[in-house]
Amino acid sequence: MQVKTYKGYSNYEILQKIKVEMGDDAIILNTKTEEVNGRKLYTVMAAKDVDKSREKEKEKPRAKFKTEEVWYREWKEFKEHIFSLLKNSLDIPSLSSRQKAAIRHLELEGVGEDFIVSLISLLKRNGKSFMEILNSMVKTIPMDKLIRDKKCHVFVGPHGVGKTSTILKLALRYKRNNPESLICLVNVDNYHGKGKLFLKHYAELSNFCYRDLNGLREAAGLKAEFEKFDRIFIDTPGLRQGMDLDLWWEESPLSFIEDVHTHLVLSPLYSSHQIDHYLAKFLSDKLTSLIWTKLDEACIFGTMIYTAFKTQLPISLITNGPQLKNSVYPVDKATLWNLIFKHKIS
Repeated sequence: MQVKTYKGYSNYEILQKIKVEMGDDAIILNTKTEEVNGRKLYTVMAAKDVDKSREKEKEKPRAKFKTEEVWYREWKEFKEHIFSLLKNSLDIPSLSSRQKAAIRHLELEGVGEDFIVSLISLLKRNGKSFMEILNSMVKTIPMDKLIRDKKCHVFVGPHGVGKTSTILKLALRYKRNNPESLICLVNVDNYHGKGKLFLKHYAELSNFCYRDLNGLREAAGLKAEFEKFDRIFIDTPGLRQGMDLDLWWEESPLSFIEDVHTHLVLSPLYSSHQIDHYLAKFLSDKLTSLIWTKLDEACIFGTMIYTAFKTQLPISLITNGPQLKNSVYPVDKATLWNLIFKHKIS
């Protein structure tokens, strides 16, 4: 979606200019009038749908994707070899037996060679304790704090990762703690009817407001009633090949939202290779935190550390089990390391 702001002393001239530049399909999102030097100054925000993604996808040759995939595999193998040599060159015998055991556990969890090398290097040149160094390498921020901080929360991630169920769990948790609050669940995923019906069904059962965002008219409607809601949780589609989060956001009805927390939802079931693939699509300055789902289906959790270290994004929430109640856990340092080292959620 393309959004543009026009200013002028004649509302009629502004509307004509919008029609010429943006066409008949343009939607007026907002208008404002103010007095400037004794004259009325009109400010009009207009928008129209654009679909550059399909053209971009058509222009991208299929062979290029395969070439990039081969290049990625070769680079990853090369990098792992380099980190293995670096790790062997470090003075590991001088570490304590407890430190060695903890490092071995992290290796088996699959945190990645680059994390291990950085950890050993910091242990050798830093006077801090083992846990102090781990805490400095991986950030956490409890989801409850983020929800208190902003009204609107957008959840992005691959298809089937559990975005919709996570939204419902968080909305129910917030409602339980704030019974008088007015919560709105918003669906932007128009590709998967099952998720949409699931979200709408539970919104009706839980007395939440529900909105579909299919285009500019619905976006304008949500913007008009934005202030009346206490919290807004937005479900989004996975991204097709050739699309990244920044491009999708620019073209989506969400482009009018500015003050928002955006959470990337992933699962520890994914390998580090798969995580890298998703990060290439979803990594953006818009992201606030990482959410990890389906912990009950995983046997190791190293990719959580791998991803948090690589992106420097804090982990805010973990979910455990399909039930809607009592299955979400805001993450702090103690919760995270208890999961990694003991496989327990507290």
